[in-house]
Amino acid sequence: KRSAAEPGDVPSSSIATRDELIEYLDGILDELNCGNGQYGLPCPDDKAYQDNLSELEYMWTVLKAEIYGYRAGTTSGETLVSRSEDYFEQANVTVFAADDYSAQKTQSLLAVCVVMLAIMLLTWAFIFWAGSRKMLSLESTNKELSDLTRRDPLTGAYHLDAFKEEAQRLLDEGKGVKYAV
Repeated sequence: KRSAAEPGDVPSSSIATRDELIEYLDGILDELNCGNGQYGLPCPDDKAYQDNLSELEYMWTVLKAEIYGYRAGTTSGETLVSRSEDYFEQANVTVFAADDYSAQKTQSLLAVCVVMLAIMLLTWAFIFWAGSRKMLSLESTNKELSDLTRRDPLTGAYHLDAFKEEAQRLLDEGKGVKYAV
């Protein structure tokens, strides 16, 4: 699709006058070319994007020469329209390449976030498990120690106060049950 028109084929008389259309389209290309435009878009470090952008820059140089040629009456309208359509098709391909790159980076970042979240959740689960295990161990030890303080070390029988408490608990729990001492 390359033309015989080369980048330097722009008439010098056309350059002297300010051309808003050319400046506008130059601005779009500058924006796509690593944020040199008014929006400061980041430059994707992606080979497909860079290849598409290089092709777009070349096509713009050729199209610009065609615009000046059309204005000078040396290029037909059909040629200009055809080159314009090709240029805007390439512009779409370039933007989609940047979008694909952005989507890949977003997916990578999302995967890293998910992994970090999983690690964090596992860490908290381990801390919770270890803490609850320690608490259960302490509770069991506390019950054993409490029970040891209520019993006679030689016989293992309850002391009188502990016996009365335990007997009252059994009587309260088992209404109608008969006990013998």
